[in-house]
Amino acid sequence: YRRKELTNMWSTLCKAYERGMDAYAELLHRNPALKPMLESIAAQLKRGSVVGYDKAFIAKHKKEPTGEQATGGRVKPVDADLFKSKAGSTRQGMGQTSQGFAEEAASPGGKPGPTPSPGATATMAMSMKQMNLTVGEKTEESDIQVTGEYLTNYLKEMDGDDSQFKDINAAVVPLSTGTSPPRLQPAESILKAEDANNATNGNGASEAEFKAKIREYLDLTLPECFIPELGEQKQGKVRSIYFSGENVVMVTNDRVSAFDYILPNLIPFKGQVLNMISEWAFSQTKDIIPNALIENVDASVVVQKKMKNLNVELIVRGYLWGSMAAAYEKGDRTFCGLKLPDGLIRFQKLDKPIFTPTTKAEVGHDENMTMEDMEKLLGKELAQKAMEAAMKLFQRGSELMRKRGLLLLDTKYEFGLDDKGVIHVIDEVNTPDSSRMCTIEEYDAKYPKIAEEMKTGKYANVTELMKAKPEMKMKEFSKQYVRDALLDLGFDPTKDKAAPKLSDDQVVECAYRYIKIYETVTGNKFQFPPKMAPEKRIISNLSRAGMIRGCLALLTVDSDADKKQAETLQKDLESFKIPSRVVALPKEEVALEQMV
Repeated sequence: YRRKELTNMWSTLCKAYERGMDAYAELLHRNPALKPMLESIAAQLKRGSVVGYDKAFIAKHKKEPTGEQATGGRVKPVDADLFKSKAGSTRQGMGQTSQGFAEEAASPGGKPGPTPSPGATATMAMSMKQMNLTVGEKTEESDIQVTGEYLTNYLKEMDGDDSQFKDINAAVVPLSTGTSPPRLQPAESILKAEDANNATNGNGASEAEFKAKIREYLDLTLPECFIPELGEQKQGKVRSIYFSGENVVMVTNDRVSAFDYILPNLIPFKGQVLNMISEWAFSQTKDIIPNALIENVDASVVVQKKMKNLNVELIVRGYLWGSMAAAYEKGDRTFCGLKLPDGLIRFQKLDKPIFTPTTKAEVGHDENMTMEDMEKLLGKELAQKAMEAAMKLFQRGSELMRKRGLLLLDTKYEFGLDDKGVIHVIDEVNTPDSSRMCTIEEYDAKYPKIAEEMKTGKYANVTELMKAKPEMKMKEFSKQYVRDALLDLGFDPTKDKAAPKLSDDQVVECAYRYIKIYETVTGNKFQFPPKMAPEKRIISNLSRAGMIRGCLALLTVDSDADKKQAETLQKDLESFKIPSRVVALPKEEVALEQMV
């Protein structure tokens, strides 16, 4: 029994443990907050199996001769090796753990278990029969009778006491019940773990270490990405849009715009973070409105169905914030045909979310629209559908954000129509570029103090209060950090013709905030990509997806003048990384056909 059944049992446990660890690794990758629970399960698997099938048996026979004096399958020096897995069958750490428990179990001072009850013994007897052994039967290799008593004693011991798991801290949710100290409920344990996970950015690194990692990628950013093979191109503020057959391919670069100006800096990972948040948000809202997403072939490349853009930015606001708050402080009360009451202050939650659409300007500033303006542009029925869909998306976004400890303050959406006239959400959903967010914790801590300060009458508005007490300013997860950084550099969006360049520290802080909001919103851990030029990665992934094959431009010349012109074209093509070759135009028709 000891040499066969027990070894087979342990081998089976090892294999199950291995499969379990693979599953746990996948779960941890998806949600690091599960770590304490999974560690608890893993620890109890190891301890429960080793202690249960080793400690109790050895304790039962602790008075038997040991070492070289042992005979007939009783405890021998090699017994500790029984639980060591064979090479390749399990992890080394597991073998070491089980050996330690075996040695601990064999130490003097153990007490025999209590006498088993008849019912428990009968239950164990049935289990032993299933393993082709009967109670009271002697094995071929041992003169010890297997009565099932040690298993019964172990179960009786565990029924009221799980003290063998005393090394598992109180934050871990146990599988067993008994006399352990009070433990946190699973939901509380997960939330607490998430707080700890957020404190270390979910990557086991401090904020300073994480930012140092970002700094390594300052030169590995994506500017405009021209890929002529994808088709007709339209260059947006932060995207290169290609109309490729029935689809639209959008390459999101790492540029950032503020006050309708494009900054000279590139923000590491900014483009791919926006795409990953949108992909997650699309999956969470497809029951409200269909989306145009087909696939993400690269972190920076999105393939969407070709839609007829409504050319309206559908903005929903839940708080008096941003440009609307600035206009309100200057005396404006009517926004997009909606009248707000007097007595509101910046950062205040509105009684209910409001819909404030704007035009979608190709260049320059967007202009506010009323619902009537939108109905004239789109038709009453379509305008109403678009407005209702935007309000539902905002409500869903607010619910999802609140679960993650965030407030969705305001956001904008873009919609399009497919060839059947069905409305779809396109572009992006609830990203830091299209939304404002802040933590519930900060809002609940700061807004009541702001409201109390405003009641004193010392300040004309909250903007004046922020100048006097900047520590009360809300930290937003949005492009607001970029706007504030530009203003701190003395930038005046009403007068200056170009935005100034941010410092490396400001760029790193901006990238850190984008990554932070991605991890907070989705619950996923950001994975730093391999250190390579993003455009090379994109080309490789597009080729792998069969979307591009590469090309060679042949420039045929018939004279020296043509040759000079071809050399100029070659330089232009080279700037776009397009290979080319200059060849003489054949005079004979047959040779020309062969060349073509």
